[in-house]
Amino acid sequence: MMDIMSEIKKAAKAEHTLMINYTDAKGDGSQREVEPYELKDGGLWAYDIDKGGIRQFKFDRISNAKMTNKPYSPRWAVII
Repeated sequence: MMDIMSEIKKAAKAEHTLMINYTDAKGDGSQREVEPYELKDGGLWAYDIDKGGIRQFKFDRISNAKMTNKPYSPRWAVII
């Protein structure tokens, strides 16, 4: 989990998107490209680029996180 947290923080600080492997409540896995914004309530609050909106990704459902080389312009304040 520590590697995932450090990768999230690194991407947020650099304002680069993050690729995460995520398993939803139904057990379906997917890979998401997100803009990281905030860590709270047991999860990562991020803008999901494919879904076109803000989502909460529970920490215990993120199996991998990797910063991309794609910068983003924050839509609101990054609080990480």
